[in-house]
Amino acid sequence: MNRPYVFCHMQVSLDGKIIGKFMDIPESKGSGEFFYNVAFGENAHYKHQGWLSGRTTTDDNFTHYKKPELDEQAPEVPAGDFVTEPTGNKYYISIDTSGKLG
Repeated sequence: MNRPYVFCHMQVSLDGKIIGKFMDIPESKGSGEFFYNVAFGENAHYKHQGWLSGRTTTDDNFTHYKKPELDEQAPEVPAGDFVTEPTGNKYYISIDTSGKLG
């Protein structure tokens, strides 16, 4: 059966926080590098087609808190699902319910 396989990777502190001073210790850096190599490295274990992050993770790692540039004259987005053509080998999805991502 060809079904999606989902895994959750989160680097958390002992008290369950996902951001904090613990990320600056050497052990944290090592675990982050390990995950990157397993997920995205040259000989990645996971053969995933995409990944999903929340707004803060996207801002921290990709958009670096840039403000969105909105075209006020753009046509309204139609209601319903958006399904892209499968042209890429990986897709990145970010959940941003506040509309803050640049």
